[in-house]
Amino acid sequence: MSCPVSSTGCTKSQNPCYWYHRSCGGSMEISTEAFMRCERCYHSGHWKEWSFSCSRHPLHYEKADARDFLRNSSFVTNLYAANSERITIIKQIMRKLLDEMDL
Repeated sequence: MSCPVSSTGCTKSQNPCYWYHRSCGGSMEISTEAFMRCERCYHSGHWKEWSFSCSRHPLHYEKADARDFLRNSSFVTNLYAANSERITIIKQIMRKLLDEMDL
């Protein structure tokens, strides 16, 4: 997913990349309950608790807006949804994010 921080202009980017945990360099994953976890050290928390940085604003970590996070999540859906199992998982994540936005 591209960086979900709109104040830096990153959400307009269509350049997907992997997300890594700053503390240990492990890859990040997201659950169907919108919790993120580092695959290496297992540090986890709700996505709203995380801050994000990228090459446009290196070492400048900011929280993501819910709409921006959802927008980036929907973009990655097109890249990741290769089979019905993955599509089901992505739908669960999207549904959870929409529920949290009270739409």
